[in-house]
Amino acid sequence: MGYPTRTGSQPAPNRVAQDERAAALVGDRGRRAAELKAVTLGDAAGAGVIELQAKSVTATPTAAEHNALVADIRALAGLLSRMGAKIAGL
Repeated sequence: MGYPTRTGSQPAPNRVAQDERAAALVGDRGRRAAELKAVTLGDAAGAGVIELQAKSVTATPTAAEHNALVADIRALAGLLSRMGAKIAGL
C-alpha cells in the first residue's frame, strides 16, 4: 500500500511531521532531542516495587486504615522520586 503522497515519491506533509515527532521521541533528532526523548518502562526499572497496605473500606476509616493509606502514599512518593532520579540520570 504505501504512504499517501502528493507528487510521486515525496511523502505527504502530515507523514513527514509524524516521522519528525517519532524521531524526537526516540531522541534521534533536533537540538532538544534529549529533553523530548520518551521514557520507557525499562528506563525506570530497578527503582523498586511497593506492596500497598490500604484496603477498601465501606464506612468511616479507622485510624489503622488511615495510617495504612498514609504509608502507601509515602511509599508511592518515594518510588516516584527514585524513578525520577533514575530517569534524570539517563
